[in-house]
Amino acid sequence: MSNTTNPFTFQVLLDASDIDQSKLSYYFHSKIETGKNIKIYEQFMSSLAWMETYQANQKKDRFKADEYIAFFVKTYNTKEMVFIGVYKIIGVTESQDGGDCYDFERYDELMAWSGRLFVEDPTTTADIYRKAQSIKNQGGLPILHITKDKKALPFPGFHKFNHSLKELKTMPTTWQEELKRMKGVYLLTCRKHHKLYVGSASGEEGFLQRWVAYADGNAGGNKELENFLKSNSGADFHISILEIASSSDDPDKIIAKENSWKAKLNTRDLAGNGLNCN
Repeated sequence: MSNTTNPFTFQVLLDASDIDQSKLSYYFHSKIETGKNIKIYEQFMSSLAWMETYQANQKKDRFKADEYIAFFVKTYNTKEMVFIGVYKIIGVTESQDGGDCYDFERYDELMAWSGRLFVEDPTTTADIYRKAQSIKNQGGLPILHITKDKKALPFPGFHKFNHSLKELKTMPTTWQEELKRMKGVYLLTCRKHHKLYVGSASGEEGFLQRWVAYADGNAGGNKELENFLKSNSGADFHISILEIASSSDDPDKIIAKENSWKAKLNTRDLAGNGLNCN
C-alpha cells in the first residue's frame, strides 16, 4: 500500500468526518468464535442489535486509550471484511468474567454504510486490534464493493438444515424465526457415538421451542435420551428435519408421522443406534 490516501479506501470516509483519528482504533472480528460456536458474521448480517451487545464485552483495558472504535467483521470470502460501524466510548464497567463491558454510542454519520461496505482484510490472525494511524500509514482499507442494502444471510431451507445443537442459540435471529413458525418431525444425530433420536415438535414455537429445551439439558421425559446425556456430557447432537407438518396437521397427526419415522430409522432399537424408548 502507498502512504497517500487512496480515493477508494475507507480512509476517505473518516477524513470527511469530525472523528479525532488520534483517538480511534480498529477492531476486526473473526467470522466465527470457534470456542463458543458463534457465527459472528451471520449474526451481524441478521441483527445489528445482537452485534452491538456482543462486541460490548471485551478483554480488560483493550480500548483503554481510545475514544472511538471502528468495528469490522470477516466474511466468508477470502481477505474481505464488512463494516459494522464506528462507536464512541461513553463508559466502561467490569464484566462478570473480569473483563470490560463498554457503553458505546453509534457515530450516526457513518452508520448508513453498516453491513453494506466491504473492504480488504488487512489481518493475518483471527481477531486484530489496530490503531487508526497504523492503518492510515498503510494507505487505508481498500473498498472492494458496496451493496445497495444490508442483506441477511438466507435461511438454508428446512430440508437442507443440519446444524449442531450447540449453535442453536447463536443462530441468526431470522433463522430462529423460521424455526419457530414450523412444526414437524426432526432427527437428533450424535455422530461421535452413532446414536439417533427421532422427535416431533407441535408447540406454539415449533422446532425452536423443542430444540432449545434440549440445549438447556431437558430430554423431554425420554429416559433413554436423558440417561445418554447424563453419561455423555460432552456429546453434541446435530439437528435435522425429517418432515414438515402441514397446516391441517393436529398434534396427533404429527405424532403419527413421528412414529412412522421411528420405524423407518429403527430408532427404538436401544441395543443398536436408537435412543427412542417409546
